[in-house]
Amino acid sequence: MSLPLRIQRDIAVNVTIDEFIWPALDMSTAFFGTNYTQQRFSQIDQPLWMGYKRIILDLYWNSSHWQLCPTTLHNTCPFTFTDYVLALNGYLESTAVTTNPIQTNLITLILNLHNNSTAKTTTDLSSIILRSVSPFRIYTPSNLTLDRVNTTLLSQVVEDLKWPPLLYIIKQKVQLLIGLGETSSSFSVSMRDKSLIFGQRTLTNTVERYHCQQNPTSWTFVSDAQVPFTYNTSSDLVRCGYSPVFTHSVTPTDILSTEGMVLVGGQSTDK
Repeated sequence: MSLPLRIQRDIAVNVTIDEFIWPALDMSTAFFGTNYTQQRFSQIDQPLWMGYKRIILDLYWNSSHWQLCPTTLHNTCPFTFTDYVLALNGYLESTAVTTNPIQTNLITLILNLHNNSTAKTTTDLSSIILRSVSPFRIYTPSNLTLDRVNTTLLSQVVEDLKWPPLLYIIKQKVQLLIGLGETSSSFSVSMRDKSLIFGQRTLTNTVERYHCQQNPTSWTFVSDAQVPFTYNTSSDLVRCGYSPVFTHSVTPTDILSTEGMVLVGGQSTDK
């Protein structure tokens, strides 16, 4: 089936958000690398504008705050999680349904948590997030629980609902989904964070090999950690219904290494 036809089919059946194609970028390896400079940080929202809808962000707890720089590179880091959330919120406001409906989409933020010490630490990520991002823009575990018992989403019966359709999410003016990725065992996730942020592996099923004969499961991603994607390999996995995770360094000119592809509502089509 051609990609345009796939899009038409998915829109027709109100495809759920866990089955869409979400191009993902690992910020530590594909964006920063070792370049934790003010100039690079000034481009922190660039991946979002270039089409990445899933951002994987490493956070490092430094006794009093969350920083973006690995301690192996920087003992002191001027770039904090608060700074990133401010940049992210700027993007969300600029692409809100009421502001720019053509650009409106769902962004997923995956947080990998690292601790500089072995001391047990209770997380408090939600307070940082909610200082900048309106809670009405965020789809939470509680929202999902309520939607799973709501059988009239989009004015139609949805049987065995696991995740809501994207159209429903957009109609609710929701723009952000947050989940935990790799998390140090020294962290204890606070109840407040659990109410806002999805747990580990809830939004992630990353594989390194895929088969077009098999239908992808919920939130299935293919990483290029072992072998960097080429245009052909990334196009092929997208045709098979898998979302690519880019982990290798990119430049502003090729930040979407699936060049020649147009992202449409989370799906992808060849030009």
